[in-house]
This record gives sequence, structure tokens and C-alpha cells, in this order.
Amino acid sequence: MTVLGRAPGFLVAFCLKVAGIFFQAPLVVFAVILLFEKVFEAIGLILTGRRNGTGGFWHRFAPGRARQMLADSWPFIFSGLVIVIYMRIDQIMLGRMVGEGEVGIYSVAVSLAEGWYFIPMAVVSSTFPRIVSYYRQDRARFFASLQKLYNQMVGISYLIALPTTLVAVPLVTVLYGTEYARSGEMLALLVWGGVFTSLGVARSSYLTAENRARLHFFTVAVGCLLNVGLNFVLIPLYGGMGAVFASMAAYAFAAYVVCFFYPPLFRTAIMMTRALLFPKFW
Repeated sequence: MTVLGRAPGFLVAFCLKVAGIFFQAPLVVFAVILLFEKVFEAIGLILTGRRNGTGGFWHRFAPGRARQMLADSWPFIFSGLVIVIYMRIDQIMLGRMVGEGEVGIYSVAVSLAEGWYFIPMAVVSSTFPRIVSYYRQDRARFFASLQKLYNQMVGISYLIALPTTLVAVPLVTVLYGTEYARSGEMLALLVWGGVFTSLGVARSSYLTAENRARLHFFTVAVGCLLNVGLNFVLIPLYGGMGAVFASMAAYAFAAYVVCFFYPPLFRTAIMMTRALLFPKFW
């Protein structure tokens, strides 16, 4: 139900963002698109809930429970804010350190590379209730389901990243013209960052079940700091491609590498490694 409710708003917003880039719309246009994306998602969730007989929200609203959920979820709320920052700070730094022309080329690659991110979010949203139920009933089945989820995330990412890499330059050239050919080169690499982004989204199911929301916030914050630091070093040397390298390194570290440095996540690191090497998801 969550997937059906959120997907239309995301798809419409994605198309509008691509159109905005194509027509070189000002930044305020993208801010408005982001606002309406959330509004459309909320409307979609309400309509889908009513269709499935679960739309009587206000009749079952419990203020005490709402306060408890807010207290438990604040790390995820701030994590979302940090994610927005560290997935966009590269464009700000690129504009300040190189110029707006380079930002335009890089932004095209980012928009196309992130266009499919709704898929892992949809998959995780649909599988999360079942995984949490296994956590309470059968821990072996819980970890087996997590492994399958990691495998699915990596498998989907590979299926998207590999063909995108092969056609990135001609695709961007057709869509935006030869002056954006460098965007295709950036896209060919940046799309692989989705592998680790997907794993990070899947890992949130485990952290939520284990009530480790603060750990999720910590890993995201570390990724943000790493991204900023690498941008300072790589952007002056390689321009937009330096921002690509910095983003990919930050995504990989925050979602995967950091798991090797924190004992409670050792098992997660092994499961992710298994998924990266052999993403069997059937």
C-alpha cells in the first residue's frame, strides 16, 4: 500500500526535475517540485489507505503513542536531513570551487543516476513489516530475510547500473546534446553509487528492528563529513568528476565500509559482502 501511494508522486516529481534541468529552470523551481512531491505522496497514501479500508486515521489517532514514536524516530528525522545535505553539498561546493557551468553538467548526471532510487525504497517499504515480524518470532528467519533483501538490492542495482554504464554517454547526448557528453561520463560512474545507496536503505530495516536509530544517524553523519572532506580535495583536481569520486566513496563508506568498524554491524558487513559477490535473490 505504501509503495502504491508514494510511487506516483515520486515519478511525477522525477519527470518535472528532468524537465527543469533540460529547460535550465531556477533553483526555486526545484524547491517547489520537492514540496509538491511530498504533498502528492501524502495524498496518494491517504487515497490508497481509503481504498484498502484503512483510511480512518483520525478515528484511531493516539497522542501518547504519537509522542513516543516521535521520541524514538528523531534520529531518523535528522538522518533524513543529513542525507539531503550530503547528497547535495557536492553541487554547492562544485559551484563555489569551479563554476556554475560545471554544476550544470554534474547535475544532469546526478538527476539521471538518482532517477531509480524510488525502487529500493519501495521494496524496503513493502518488505519491512514481514522482516520485523520475523525479528520477534524467528531470528534465523529474520536474518535469512535480511540476506535476501540485501541480495535483491544489489541485484536490482547491478541490473540498472551495468546497462546504464554502457549507454550513458550516447543517452545523455541524445537527451541533452553533445555539450553534455561529460555528464554521460559522470553518469557511467555515479550510477554505481546506487549499489551502496540501496544497501543503506535495506540496512535501515535491520537498524530499526534492533532499535539502533542513533547508529543510523551516526553512519549518515560520517558519510556526510567524508563527502565534504573528499570534495575539498578532489574537486580542485578533477572538477565534476572529483565530486563523483567523492560521492561514491561517501556512499560506500556510510552504507558498507563502516560496518566493519563497529562490532554490532560485523554480521551485516558479512551479509552485504555476500550480496555484493553473489546477489542471489530468488
